[in-house]
Amino acid sequence: MSLNEILEQLNRWYSQEKLAGLKLPDRWFGRPFGDLHPMTRAEVWGDRLIVELSGQLLLVFTEPQEPKEGDEGLMIGFRHCVFDWQEFGNKTPHTEVFESGSVAFVSQGAAMR
Repeated sequence: MSLNEILEQLNRWYSQEKLAGLKLPDRWFGRPFGDLHPMTRAEVWGDRLIVELSGQLLLVFTEPQEPKEGDEGLMIGFRHCVFDWQEFGNKTPHTEVFESGSVAFVSQGAAMR
């Protein structure tokens, strides 16, 4: 699957869901099923997929895998991912690097299933 096809699938999913929780390879970001984020930007840049949530959470995927949709939401596996984010309220910066794994965009309704 090409990066543009992955981007199209992500855009379709978010156009239906509007908001999603963020599950990183090692933990939830924020409260599980409580902190929900709109996708504010997504684009292909060279060999990377870049996704911005809430205007201040940035995911940079290298070699993202074909997304998988399930009851919980949309999961994207990857070879490498950089998560660059700022705290809400004070904009303190943080950067985390994941060498492999997957990120899940968890739908609002998943908590009720």
